[in-house]
Amino acid sequence: MAVNIFDANFYRAANRDLATAGLTTDAQVWSHFQTYGVNEGRAFSPFIDLNLYRASNSDLSGLNNQQLFAHLQNYGIREDRHFSNLIDLDFYRQANSDLSKFSSEQAFQHLQTYGVSERRQFSPFIDLKFYRQSNPDLSKLDYASALQHLEIYGLSEGRQFSPLIDLNFYRQVNSDLSKFNHTSALQHLESYGLSEGREFSPIFSVNYYKAHNPDLVGMTNSQLLNHYELYGIKEGRQVEPTLNGQIALGMNPTPEHDLIYRGGKTIANLNFYNIYLGGSNWDHHDIQQIDASLSAAMSDRRLNSIVSQYFPGQKITSNFLGSRVTEDPVPSEVSKQYIETLISRMGSQGEFKGFDLNSTVFDYMLPKNTILSTDTSSSLEGLSGYHGSVHFQSPDGMVTAYYAIGVYSENYNYLGVNNVNNGNPVFNEPWKNVVATAYHELNEVRTDADAEDAVRTKNLNYVGWNSLQGEEIGDYPIKEANGITFNNPVFREIPLANGQGTVPIQLQYSNAVHGPTDPTTVS
Repeated sequence: MAVNIFDANFYRAANRDLATAGLTTDAQVWSHFQTYGVNEGRAFSPFIDLNLYRASNSDLSGLNNQQLFAHLQNYGIREDRHFSNLIDLDFYRQANSDLSKFSSEQAFQHLQTYGVSERRQFSPFIDLKFYRQSNPDLSKLDYASALQHLEIYGLSEGRQFSPLIDLNFYRQVNSDLSKFNHTSALQHLESYGLSEGREFSPIFSVNYYKAHNPDLVGMTNSQLLNHYELYGIKEGRQVEPTLNGQIALGMNPTPEHDLIYRGGKTIANLNFYNIYLGGSNWDHHDIQQIDASLSAAMSDRRLNSIVSQYFPGQKITSNFLGSRVTEDPVPSEVSKQYIETLISRMGSQGEFKGFDLNSTVFDYMLPKNTILSTDTSSSLEGLSGYHGSVHFQSPDGMVTAYYAIGVYSENYNYLGVNNVNNGNPVFNEPWKNVVATAYHELNEVRTDADAEDAVRTKNLNYVGWNSLQGEEIGDYPIKEANGITFNNPVFREIPLANGQGTVPIQLQYSNAVHGPTDPTTVS
């Protein structure tokens, strides 16, 4: 039985030149496809890729597109041949018990006519609900339009389409695929990667799932993935080696705020250099305490164990390069424009010469009684710091410097008003607040180095790790603990793993516990 595999609506949407040529009716676009479109390789269905069909079926390698189209609709679907990266008819039948006895031809026709609009699951790789939620500009699309968008634009734009399948992660941990685009990476994963046992998700490991669920012995990796999506999630089966540790006391798990890798720059081997602005206003004891505590925190084994989950297959390191004090006075309020102009000037004058700018963060510290501001907020409103990047002309050409900046968080007299909070004065000694802020910002640079370029260019490909809500590793723990002033569960003095004292830090978000991990529970 021949199956109707041509989708006139999709053909019009994917080939905008047809409307310009006056071809708008179903009959007109079908005639165009038969006469020109099929031989030109034009997309005609969100479910079908003729190039993939040819590549996946060696006995069809000599057929042209017209012959492939005819073979697929007359034989290929009935024979359960592979023709799409986006749908899986076997999975469709498994996920929808009322369709379990349908033939492949019947299942395809049902999916095309009813299944997508009824929001049925049709692939272990694609989740249209997630696709709409994680791309706010698509939130008002119906499911058929969302699938159409994914096929025509979403894959080529590198958009996330599944909470489980992370193609940026797939390329990151498989260096031989690093130059693949989204479409090629998805095709590789389906055709080879899954069966080869390659890791493709920071939250699911098919190898771990196989090893720790003995009742699933004998299943292929494809069957294991299907099992997890159809049954394992509901059964609460463990799917990855969990970071040993517990969520901080007083915090609730919030998996909806888990971080997702978007493909941007991260820095596994981080260097940092502290720069104290307005030297005459700094106490020498504070500088010593900040340098020593921040260096210890950034190299602590337990703290780095938590952050290392965002660097699969890599060992993370931190190297404190020392500090300097600048004697130039600073204004009473330091704006983002001021600090980025300063960084550009310092860089252009060669003050960063000798530093590896690709992995070094210049960590600026403001002295007491100094307000920090951005275009939208200030430290008098709770802002304690931020991070960014500056592109400037150096003797060697255009380069980028990564920076963090933090306010001297304290409670002080401002314009005659007592007890004004500048920054986030959680600890009883201001230098401890400086360390906690710097620890927060350095870890955000480490996991999302080019965030500022993402904002400047509105290009999400620059983003490293962040949540669906746009939060970085340190953001949501602060939001969740906001308003807790006594025994704040997020701002803590943590004993170092080596037993050499404590460090004041702000706990970072951990996907492993869906919230901030208590480092003292990590072995």
